[in-house]
Formats: sequence, C-alpha cells, structure tokens
Amino acid sequence: MSETTQYTRVEKLLLEAARLFNTTLDYEELIEMVLKLVMTAVDSEAAAIYRHDPDRRERRTRFMSCGDCKMITIARQPSAGVVAWVMEEQEAAIINDTASDSRVDLEMGKITGLPARSLLALPLIGRSKLIGVVEAVNKINGEFTRTDLDVLRGLNNQIAVAIDNAYLYREAKREALEKTLLYETGQMLSGTLSQQEVLAAILDSLKKVVSFESGGVFLCDDHGVDLNAIYSIGYGPESEQNLHLKCGEGLVGAAATSGNEVIVDDVASDPRYIQANPETRSEIAVPIKIDNRVIGVINLESSDHDAFDRAGRDRHRARPPA
Repeated sequence: MSETTQYTRVEKLLLEAARLFNTTLDYEELIEMVLKLVMTAVDSEAAAIYRHDPDRRERRTRFMSCGDCKMITIARQPSAGVVAWVMEEQEAAIINDTASDSRVDLEMGKITGLPARSLLALPLIGRSKLIGVVEAVNKINGEFTRTDLDVLRGLNNQIAVAIDNAYLYREAKREALEKTLLYETGQMLSGTLSQQEVLAAILDSLKKVVSFESGGVFLCDDHGVDLNAIYSIGYGPESEQNLHLKCGEGLVGAAATSGNEVIVDDVASDPRYIQANPETRSEIAVPIKIDNRVIGVINLESSDHDAFDRAGRDRHRARPPA
C-alpha cells in the first residue's frame, strides 16, 4: 500500500469516526461503535476497550468479535494482560506471537472463546490524560504492523474524547435522575402510601440508577439483636431463613453493627457472605441511620462482579430523605 493510499484511508476513517461519534452520547452504544471501527480500521477478528477507572478494584473490559458483533463485559484483575502493561508504560504493544510473550493474558481467550494469536494495543490519550486502552485481537490476514499502529494512533484522540464525553454525559444524567428520585421518595414518605408500597417504590427507584437483581430493606429490632427483611425482591422462597439475621451476621449484619457501608466485589472471597441468591457475585449493604443510630440496612446484590463502584457507594449512602 502506498503512502498516499494509506493517508487517504486514514482520512476516510477519521471522517467516519467523526460522523459516528456525533450521532450519540449513549455510553454503551458509543463503545459498540468504537469496537466495530477498530476491527474495520486494522482488519482484526475482535477488539477490546478498557476505560481507566481508578475507583474499581477489577478492570472491566468490553470485548466484541466480528463473528457475532455482540459486546460483552469481562472483569479481570488490574495486573492481568497486555492492557496492564500498556497502562503502566503508556506505550503501544504489537505482539504477533502471543505464545512467547509473558504479558499476554491467556485466560481472556478462554473467557471469550477466541484465543489470541496476535495483539495490537495502545493507550487512549484524550485531553492530555490517560483514558484507557484499546486493543485489536487477531489480524485476519498476516500480522499487525506499524502501519496498523499508525492507523489506530490517528483515531486515538477522537476515540478517547468521545468516550470521555459519553461517560461524563452518563454521569450527569444519572445525577439528575437521582435528584428527581430523592424528591419523589420524599413525597412518597410524606404521603398516605403503606409501608410496603413505599419500600417497593424506593427499591424500584434504586433500580433506575443502580444495577441489581435482588435486594431488601432490613430493620433492627428494639433490642438491636435481630435484623429482619421487611421488604425484599429477587429472592426465592428457599432463601427465607437467610432474610432473618442476627446483628453482626452476614454482610447485612456487619453493616448494621459497624454503622459503615459494606461493599464486596466478589462474595465468594468473603467469609461473611450468606447466600440468599445463588446468582449473586457482588453485594453492597448500607446502614440506614437516624441521628447516627442504625435502624436498619438496605442491601443490594448483583450477578456481576464489582458491580458497585465507589462513586455509586458515595451516592447511595442510606439516609432518610429530608
């Protein structure tokens, strides 16, 4: 390919990127666009993208293969794979023999069903700061080259800025929704709804800003000994006994006893965890306080690892509405 032809192709990709990225601010939709664009740009079987988030204990990577073009999210340890090396060094990596490179995370191939033969990864830099890492997986014909790297570098700034803008837009929308929900919750509590109706409405409102499959509101008894679920969703009848706890028992009991929120990114690694939903992978338990006295706990459980980020923890501390 001649230099003139290459420049023409890069220019077309830049124009296509600008057109695509201006059509949406929806974060997930934008990430799908980026993954498809990367696969097209360097002719790869798959692509992955990681947005740097220091508040997360696990690294969440979005992955897509050209076979089905379905995006999946994969949670990995921060130190795993080429992505970790690129983040640390803030340099690109071209690997055309993955079997002989110790930086390659072989577990990713097992998770995605697409073992990596070759990889091209580079840091995403936008507005002079590190946004994350973009990765192309398995060159369809031949090997990844410096030309492929130059193509992705040409798209780098547009991708990074678009992702950052979409992320900020998503956070702004969520904060606006939360303010509306707080107001609506306050209105409900001052109205004539029954206790069950209010609790159902509160958990339904939480679902709009926090992703969870099961959860409940637990109240302490007058003696501060027992915790009973006065309202719950997503649990089967076989879990009934696990919704009645002693203070200090389980993650809910730990939150009630300590007066601090308890967040577990992987419940399998925490001996305090008591199973009430077999699909649960992460859990957050937040004490409900009045005048610094714990009166109960709101508990949410997710089928995803590391589902409750630090920003979410700060936003959703349980306080009675003003």
